[in-house]
Amino acid sequence: MLSLNRPTNETLIIIAHYPSRFTQSDSCMTINPSTSKADLFQRAWQLSIDLMPLFSLADSDVSESLLERTQELMTASGLIMLIDGKFISYGSVPNQQQTQQLLVWLSQQTQEAVFSCTNLAEQFPVAAEYPNQLSALLALGIPVSKNNGLAWFRSKNCLPWSDHEIEISRLINNSLSEVFSQQHLMAELIEERKQMSFFFNNTPTLIGYWDVNLINQFCNKAYSKWFGQTPAAIKGKHLRELLGDKVYNSISSEIAGAMNGEIQQFERHYTNAETGETIYTLTSYYPDMENGQIKGFFVIGVDITDHVRLKDLSLKNETILNSMTKGILLTDQNQQVIYINPTFEGMSGYTLTDLQGKSFDVLQGSNTDQKEVQKIKAALTDQQVYQGEILSYRKNGTEFWNEIHINPIYDVKNKLSQFIYFQSDISNRKRLEVELITSENQFRTLANAAPVLIWLAGLDKLCYWFNTTWLEFTGRSMEQENGNGWAEGVHPEDFDRCLDIYVTNFDKRLPFRMEYRLRRYDGEYRWIDDYGVPRFNERREFEGYIGACTDVTDIRNSKTASDFYNISHEIIYSTDIEGRILEVNARFLEVTGYQLEEVIGKNVELLQSGIHEPDFFSQMSQSLNEIDFWSGEITNKNKAGQLFTAITSISAIRDTAGQIVRYLAIASDISTVVESRNRLELLAHYDTLTKLPNRMLYMDRLKKAMATINREGDNLAVMFIDLDGFKQINDVYGHDIGDKVLITVSQRMKQSLRETDTVARLGGDEFIVLLTGLSAKEMAGTPAKHLLQACYSPIIVNDLTLNVSASIGISLYSKQLAHQGLTIDSLINQADQAMYVAKQSGKNRYHYFDEM
Repeated sequence: MLSLNRPTNETLIIIAHYPSRFTQSDSCMTINPSTSKADLFQRAWQLSIDLMPLFSLADSDVSESLLERTQELMTASGLIMLIDGKFISYGSVPNQQQTQQLLVWLSQQTQEAVFSCTNLAEQFPVAAEYPNQLSALLALGIPVSKNNGLAWFRSKNCLPWSDHEIEISRLINNSLSEVFSQQHLMAELIEERKQMSFFFNNTPTLIGYWDVNLINQFCNKAYSKWFGQTPAAIKGKHLRELLGDKVYNSISSEIAGAMNGEIQQFERHYTNAETGETIYTLTSYYPDMENGQIKGFFVIGVDITDHVRLKDLSLKNETILNSMTKGILLTDQNQQVIYINPTFEGMSGYTLTDLQGKSFDVLQGSNTDQKEVQKIKAALTDQQVYQGEILSYRKNGTEFWNEIHINPIYDVKNKLSQFIYFQSDISNRKRLEVELITSENQFRTLANAAPVLIWLAGLDKLCYWFNTTWLEFTGRSMEQENGNGWAEGVHPEDFDRCLDIYVTNFDKRLPFRMEYRLRRYDGEYRWIDDYGVPRFNERREFEGYIGACTDVTDIRNSKTASDFYNISHEIIYSTDIEGRILEVNARFLEVTGYQLEEVIGKNVELLQSGIHEPDFFSQMSQSLNEIDFWSGEITNKNKAGQLFTAITSISAIRDTAGQIVRYLAIASDISTVVESRNRLELLAHYDTLTKLPNRMLYMDRLKKAMATINREGDNLAVMFIDLDGFKQINDVYGHDIGDKVLITVSQRMKQSLRETDTVARLGGDEFIVLLTGLSAKEMAGTPAKHLLQACYSPIIVNDLTLNVSASIGISLYSKQLAHQGLTIDSLINQADQAMYVAKQSGKNRYHYFDEM
């Protein structure tokens, strides 16, 4: 016997070479006709039966006689059996290295069950090295695994494989394929059973099964531990015996419902007589039916004790605490910094390490108004609220205007515990007040969170930074938390749910909010409200996520949330699920102009301005239903009919059953900011004289157009325009007349082009045009003629008839040119050069760069 050692759970496949049923002559081998076709098929059938045991998980022996019979069946000169990646050779075959090369090549050639060739060297050049052992090949491959098979070899000068030989190989293949399929399925079932067994015995979820007689058939460790027993001790017990008469009778209706084939779900609780602790579970009964008859029911139980204990916590105050939209700094009662949020870090450049234990004075500098500083100090000394604006200094020494609201916070004993600073960088707003141009990025919405524990994640979804508060909470180092450290601290029951929320929203670049239990340094699991938002740089490139977490377990033990609500300078209101207003704060009444009795019970639609499309509110509703959160700008209408814009964040509040019961909105009135932003938009992207796009806006549109062409094809054209004769008009009649000429020409050029095209002013009498959607070069000629006509027509200004013309240079861009490294600047330079050719050629004409 030839023994092949292999793992007992692997599959067998055979690859063999056919010895020839033919005789040798000087030039070729000839088929020996002595064996009948019927006899061959009978032998093949018997051989396939004898091969089957080799595929048994327990059988690993291959007899020499079986190898000989397999070789002779096809009158082959050699044979190879490939079993789970290991091979047995018999007869005249290539050496071990050559055989391995051949098998690798064979596995890559075809997905067919049978593969044959007469001159192997033509397809596999390596075979030319051993023609005496192998020239013709017939391989039988089992589709279940490329690591198993059978191949017969014939030496050189052989005849092609006959049709009935191919048919015989298919017969053997068909006989063995079912064996392979069954064995592969068995291996999968064994592995699946292992995985299910591991889950069953290690999940914290309570799982049990009771038959139609209410006798336990099995349960997992978590279930038995709940009752202080083992699975073996519970098996065979009656449900009444396990629960006791009192509990059993209290859920008799649920048991009856399950026995009637109805799914049951209910909450139960009991008090531990020794510790006095009350435990809560959410229990489900799932009937086990077969042919309409009840066989029993599964019991699934989840420990919801912590959830139930939190339901008395005010959902309104909890959400407010987690949704503040300001830079936040906390100090102790001695005014020493103990916490700052990421918004504050970005505003000031300081980290918590820089400021911890120091006072807020570190932000003051030489130009800070000392009278305002004394007001702040007086408010802190008297434990009073402060509101004002003060010039502050960043860590790098640059100045910024800081709008500050300071409020004292008292503990449950009404003793001062902290000061909280709400801060906004209003430098841009200040610059707008004195008509200075600034970036619109100053108006980006601050993160809607009141963070305590802060984390940052990169593009790979892994966290790479945690603030000090987080590390103190978990009792771990930065190195331990980085990467997948977060997963080690999340409660096992919450991990899969939270990971799914995180990954799903991360891939969609959406904000998310989730609640889960996180292990504290002392081993206690604390409930955390985690809010994450995507981060983008100044080029709007995605850089990862930032998250803000609050330990909501402790909030209910203090008056902090109520304090936040009472002192907030945000607009805060809540509605029921139908949109009826339930509660508002003073800031709401101040901004809207309504009295309290005029809004309570009214639908929030009374604020709608009518300028938003229906899709706006549909998307808002969809976001609230899917992720319990929406944020954006809403233009509302106050009582007097005046419009005001507010950055608004809305949170859906759910009960313990997961149903939405109300909505909470927190908003900031940014009407002044929006007005200033619109002015900035005009100043930043449009020419102040002609109101045409300026160079910056033109370059942005050109960049996007080139990117579209690189993806989708098509063509675009850049036209550089210089007015002929304008300088003389400006010199003779003055700038006022010249400006009016430029305005008139600008409007004419704009009207002569399509709405999808762009005409921009670069400065002076130079303009530039972007034409998109051109299917051919010639399509740029017609717009160029229209532009020439627009400029050449007489212009009447203050009874003066004036004339100018235009010289136009045209450069073209297509997907093919992208591969030549053509950039935005080079494209504009080409058009500029072509314009000078047109001007030198007589003016009032256009010229293509590629014709130079």
